[in-house]
Amino acid sequence: RDGIYVIREENGQRITYKTDIRSKNLFASPAYFLKQNDVIYVEPNKIKTKNSRIGSSTSLVFSCMGTFFTVFNLVYSIARDNKSDD
Repeated sequence: RDGIYVIREENGQRITYKTDIRSKNLFASPAYFLKQNDVIYVEPNKIKTKNSRIGSSTSLVFSCMGTFFTVFNLVYSIARDNKSDD
């Protein structure tokens, strides 16, 4: 991952370090050892963001379909029982 930022405040100034955890120079980075009050920001992965949007839409569709079929079966069962009582 190359979109990882460590935001640190030193001497009243905010310093941002961009780090790549795949880099062999990571251990030499001043941001390797985290300090108190450091903020870590990881950029979202574009593919995972897109897939999560698709996944939530798919879940909603299947949930609605399941609810529809449950209600349909309930109405059908009640109608069938009422018809057999006649």
